[in-house]
Amino acid sequence: MVKRENYAQVTRDVLSYIEENSPDKLSLSEIADSRNWNIDHMIRMFKRDTGLTPHQYIRHVKMQFAMSCAAKGMTLQDIAELLGYSSVSSLSVSFKSATKRNLSEYRRSRECDSVAV
Repeated sequence: MVKRENYAQVTRDVLSYIEENSPDKLSLSEIADSRNWNIDHMIRMFKRDTGLTPHQYIRHVKMQFAMSCAAKGMTLQDIAELLGYSSVSSLSVSFKSATKRNLSEYRRSRECDSVAV
């Protein structure tokens, strides 16, 4: 994998912005506007450096956050609200699409893992 310092400054700034902001507040236009960038250029540079579009990376970050919250026992409703989804159903569809797993099943498997002796 390419080291972050080898990425274009635009990509490093996008990654920093994503890390510094709440997952529910992330939008491509907001990121581009924060630095007065052309959104198309930002997307091209990010994809060139990381192999993912910023949108794909944001979705990845959101799903990692959802898994962390589920492992801590948060309700799916609370997770959906934290991530800015309009419903549990929307969160579930996005999670399943990104991970090929059901979030409820993931949570149950994590509960079993924590109970296992």
